[in-house]
Amino acid sequence: MSEAKHPTIELLSFKASEAMLNDESLINPVLDAVRKAQGSQHIYVGKCVDDGETDTRFVFVTWDSRADHKRLEEDAPVYEQLLKDFTKCADGAAGFNVFHIVSSDDPTMVFKAPVTEIAQVQVKGDGSSPVLKQLFLNWAEATRNAPSAKEYQPFVCGQSLEKTDIHYMIGGWATKDHHYHCIDKEVNYEIGLLADQTEKLTVRHCTVTEYGVGSQ
Repeated sequence: MSEAKHPTIELLSFKASEAMLNDESLINPVLDAVRKAQGSQHIYVGKCVDDGETDTRFVFVTWDSRADHKRLEEDAPVYEQLLKDFTKCADGAAGFNVFHIVSSDDPTMVFKAPVTEIAQVQVKGDGSSPVLKQLFLNWAEATRNAPSAKEYQPFVCGQSLEKTDIHYMIGGWATKDHHYHCIDKEVNYEIGLLADQTEKLTVRHCTVTEYGVGSQ
């Protein structure tokens, strides 16, 4: 794992409103406000590809630090308009979730992969033990040499800054089938060790594009 300072990743997930499903660009004013904020690095938009979840959207923002996002939240005129614009995008009845993690490594490749996996792991206890954190790092490291996973390395993980019992693992895959093969045949030992510490696991797969790059 590189010794360089790695970014804080903001993970926003929500059910898209009918208006956004009809016009994905409805979220652009929100993303433009984030892009102008001090400390924001890259913005990625994800569309869930799992059965029954295709109306789920993700926004991933890499920040220099959590303090930079907090500074945006405290800029009342800008942030109030951002929230107003966001309400048009989200299904209000379903709500939304926002977490931040300090990435364990450079997350660039996981967001460039054809399929990005987002695994939210609620662990037993408060989740802050060094032994538990090492289990997540061991999982990420094991994928480096796994034939099904090594194309989009490194994978990243991190503990939520909001809830200490929540950890995230984010990986890049050629296809969903590559993911399933890897956890069944190639890193099943590391996954098994984590399973013993897991209270609840939620896994989503999405296709990701970087906002502001190409035709956007």
